[in-house]
Amino acid sequence: MTDRVKIKGDIMWASTDVMNPMSEKYQMDICNLSDNAVNALEGMGIPVNQKEGQGYYVTCKSKLPMRTYDADGMQLTGFPLKDDGSPSPQAVKIGNGSECIALIEPYSWKFKNKEGVSASLKKLVVTNLIKFGDDVGVEELLVEEDDEDEIL
Repeated sequence: MTDRVKIKGDIMWASTDVMNPMSEKYQMDICNLSDNAVNALEGMGIPVNQKEGQGYYVTCKSKLPMRTYDADGMQLTGFPLKDDGSPSPQAVKIGNGSECIALIEPYSWKFKNKEGVSASLKKLVVTNLIKFGDDVGVEELLVEEDDEDEIL
């Protein structure tokens, strides 16, 4: 069994510095995985899901803020939280569609009467950052006079 794998994908629903209110953990989906990535993850016992708009994807969760880096090694997220629990001001909010390379390891867990294997995110490098809120360009909102009737 392989102990770690490097995968390439797109980031969706990144909650790296603020806990996701539903899971009460830091988490993100790594989507649009290649067939080779899916085979490698499933070979380690990590379940891979599929959903329209995300393709094959894996969800990574953590009890601690997730450290992410850009291609130059600069830390983007995962800074220590302020005393009130809010994210540090230097944290970057990663938007849907950002591209990444992730180092994933499996970890086994048991909780009450359930057990399984999940993905542990060991390192994440964002290779093409789309900052949260920047995924729609201004040019997409600007219209020519001829197009004004298309605005609802």
